Amino acid sequence: MMNGKSKLVISSLFILGFIAGKINQKKFIDNKNIKSQTINTQQYLNRLSEFFIDDLSNAKEDFFELLDMGFNPSDCFEITIAKSSLI
Repeated sequence: MMNGKSKLVISSLFILGFIAGKINQKKFIDNKNIKSQTINTQQYLNRLSEFFIDDLSNAKEDFFELLDMGFNPSDCFEITIAKSSLI
């Protein structure tokens, strides 16, 4: 069994950890140093070249066709990859 002194040490360490977490909580929530990474169309085309070594021209045509339909580039990329795996 624990004696009173060890319970006091463990509970004080827990309270100190809780207080330190509350003090630093805003740093974790409001971290504005992390920039959102947006990928442009050219980067998606480069990724297509990694997937489609043999038939890159058809993959690019499918990608641009979907892009012209109004899909966003990330969806165009995912659909083009999925379409190739089905064929």
